[in-house]
Amino acid sequence: MLEANPNDSEQNRNLAENYRIAGKIYGQKNDLTTELKNLETARRIYEKLLAEQTESNNLQFALAQTNFDIGKNYANSKSYAESFPYYEKAINSLENLLQKNQNQNDAIKLLGDCHSQFGLALSWEGKQKKAEQQMTRAVEILEPAVKRNPNDVNLRTGLWLAFWLTSSVYEEQNNQLSHSFALKAVKIIQETSEKDAADIRAKQQFAKSLSRAGQTSVNIGKTAEAVLYLEKADEILRQITETRAKNNGLKVELAINLMRLGETKAKQKLYNNALLNLEQAAKFHQDILQNSGDDKRSFRNLALTYELIAEIHEKIAQSNISIYRIKQKHCLHYLACVLL
Repeated sequence: MLEANPNDSEQNRNLAENYRIAGKIYGQKNDLTTELKNLETARRIYEKLLAEQTESNNLQFALAQTNFDIGKNYANSKSYAESFPYYEKAINSLENLLQKNQNQNDAIKLLGDCHSQFGLALSWEGKQKKAEQQMTRAVEILEPAVKRNPNDVNLRTGLWLAFWLTSSVYEEQNNQLSHSFALKAVKIIQETSEKDAADIRAKQQFAKSLSRAGQTSVNIGKTAEAVLYLEKADEILRQITETRAKNNGLKVELAINLMRLGETKAKQKLYNNALLNLEQAAKFHQDILQNSGDDKRSFRNLALTYELIAEIHEKIAQSNISIYRIKQKHCLHYLACVLL
């Protein structure tokens, strides 16, 4: 149809959105190079259309969404500094939109997400103060929006993500504040999950939040509290995984939570319980690798799991050093896989 009328703005708008969505699909498959090519094509089409229709709110929002997606692509590729200008462009576009109409919840949600992801990228680049400023701005935008629209799941999810990422940004910089934001993330996503028992995504986010709260509890020396959060996360993740056995993403989250749980129990000197959790984590990592043998992250996590197991055996089985040496060999084997 474009060949018949290449200047048809509606057809070009649909074409741009198809490129953007196709890009996101490639991104979900971890093909970040093809994702970026599609997103850049979408961006060029949107920019051309917007130059012809400068007052179009829909086009301004679509271009902001695309710039945000490109920023995330660069961040996911660990090219954090290259993501900055795209987040800034998206933020400027959305602020201009909201000056015209402050009640556009989609724009508010996306603006909050832009600040959250921009802050995370700044943090990875070692720009801590600027990162904290972006996270503060995200919460300032989303928190009052949720108060005005308490049943808007989209806005609530945005605020949950802002809390969750802010906790990450403050970790090891201000562990008490990191823990405080982790608990805020738990609270808001728990409320969302309880409102709709069929919302599997909210349950998964609840479990992730509990796991993070467990980690931040450890960071401030509250291991008993950490175990409670981590065990609850384990319970929820197992329930979800039972009906989605082929979902590797869920298995990764479950395995990482088990690693945290095992490591925390080891700090409490509950060595046998710790070993049980870590052996379960190792099994999940192995299952993941059977389905995706080139997953470097799972190789690394499996190596770390065996390293933790070896350390525990060293503590409780000095008289049976052979067990320690076997687990240590496992650790070295999987570390070698990471380096291949």
